[in-house]
Amino acid sequence: MLTFRKAISTDFEFMKFIENKSFNEIDRFKTYQIKYFLKNPNNSIITDIILADDKKIGWATYFTNKKAKWIRLYTFCIDPLYRGKGYGKEYLKKRLKEFSKKYKKIFLEVRKSNVSAIKLYESLGFKRKKILEKYYLNEDGFKMVHCFGENL
Repeated sequence: MLTFRKAISTDFEFMKFIENKSFNEIDRFKTYQIKYFLKNPNNSIITDIILADDKKIGWATYFTNKKAKWIRLYTFCIDPLYRGKGYGKEYLKKRLKEFSKKYKKIFLEVRKSNVSAIKLYESLGFKRKKILEKYYLNEDGFKMVHCFGENL
């Protein structure tokens, strides 16, 4: 069964481990950035630990603020050992359903070359809205947006 919970400080080592397995050096978050997500000083960061049968398999971070009608998926990673099994899609479906009660839209940025992620997001109703030139230093990206009430 797939569930998720709020990340806590003791999840740091797991988050760093999955980050290192999931992203290249350019895209990888630094230690201080992950700790900042966990600290959440302005109460505007939502960080989840994703679990399959109570085993940690990934994590995600979202940015927003109290009065916002939008939320941003800032990072999302599933352990490579668990990819391609539907866990990412199931997690995002659950999260999007919850977020649809509070927000009007969700957006994210993704590398143009990350075809599997783009397909996943499009299957959930995200649309490519803008090409982000050199967004990833060495590559363009897409800004993708999903307006709630569409395709969920």
